[in-house]
Amino acid sequence: MVKYCKCNCGRIIINESKQYARGHNPNSHGNNKTGKEINCKHCNELFYVINSLLTKKKYCSNKCKIIDSKGRLSPMKGKTFEELYGYDRAQEIKKKNSDGHKGQVPWHKKERVKINCEYCNNIIEKVITSKQKYCSKICADKHSKGRSRSPETEFKKGCKSDKRGKTLEEMYGVEKANEIKEKLRYNPERKRKLREFRIKQVEQQELNGLPLMPNIGKYETQIIDCVEKQLNIKFKRQFRCDGYFIDGYNEIYNIAIEVDEKKHFNIDGTRKKKDIERHNYIVNKLKCEIIRIKDDFLRGEIK
Repeated sequence: MVKYCKCNCGRIIINESKQYARGHNPNSHGNNKTGKEINCKHCNELFYVINSLLTKKKYCSNKCKIIDSKGRLSPMKGKTFEELYGYDRAQEIKKKNSDGHKGQVPWHKKERVKINCEYCNNIIEKVITSKQKYCSKICADKHSKGRSRSPETEFKKGCKSDKRGKTLEEMYGVEKANEIKEKLRYNPERKRKLREFRIKQVEQQELNGLPLMPNIGKYETQIIDCVEKQLNIKFKRQFRCDGYFIDGYNEIYNIAIEVDEKKHFNIDGTRKKKDIERHNYIVNKLKCEIIRIKDDFLRGEIK
């Protein structure tokens, strides 16, 4: 059974799963569904175009656009800088191009020497600074095939590292291995660099240079607002300190405030080791006093 396009244009549809011919579905063109059919500039076939694209759309597909553009001359081809940009701008471009080539020797004026090809022994001419050894790539491939390596190269290719496949304990002993692991795992300077690098990476790649703002707890804002009213001081929210974000910090009184949600604690109710390290680092860095408030504090008043 022959299937025709639903828009009553009379075109036959080969794919039975589709209802409209290509470019004839009015529902696939956004909110502005009004338009009309026009002829493709290359293949002369009818296709549907919405009113907002009537002046821009001339081809039914990208394939027709590429085929039609082949062999077409660029509007800039054959014109001088003066014709394209004007006299003043042309002089600036010429001076910039000239300054960029100053002090450089053209390739055809460089000093040349004659050498023999290492494979066929033909005489070739090369630039004195070039590393050319062969007259062609064919000679280079033939010469490298079956060529015997020097004993030093054979040793380097065949030898394996003494440390490959071994653990730190087998290489350095238990005590030295534990020192290395401890240094890698708990080095505060290394961790600080990694934190700041990751924050900078996110700001550049994902936020277009805007500052990163971490997630805020459900009751964090309300709790800090209550503390500000009671103490009659203002806290800077999400204050950054070497890659850590403090919930609130007052520089005048050197006081920090941290709201502890459930994620800060283990199942048995003790604080996590990572959180304790963070607390100690901030205290040593800012020499401040940290007020820690649990998430359930003032929860009844907030509700």
